[in-house]
Amino acid sequence: MKTTREILACTKITRKALRIYMEKQLILPAGKNEQGGWLFEDSTVKTVEDILYFQSIGFTLNEIRSVRTMEKEALCTAIENKIIELKEKKTVLNQTISMAEQELHRMRGEEHGGSKT
Repeated sequence: MKTTREILACTKITRKALRIYMEKQLILPAGKNEQGGWLFEDSTVKTVEDILYFQSIGFTLNEIRSVRTMEKEALCTAIENKIIELKEKKTVLNQTISMAEQELHRMRGEEHGGSKT
């Protein structure tokens, strides 16, 4: 069993994040210690790591709750869909970066008395 402090230290999440995960029932405490603090199964560390991974690829906490009960094929499909979304965002970001670089180049060209194209 691990205390709240140990879970926070192992996973580097905040107390607030842990509380939210508990509220969303993504993590359930196994009990309380003599001081009244929450105790968690050792497997909670892996659960938090999974939550952080799914968040990093764009899943919401509500989606993560659903993902945790999906069959393998449905989970693969959900991840594939997130990959498509990420690639679309990447395309938009690349276009935005390109436009900003062009504008910066144009602005610098004007500062030096003309275009450098």
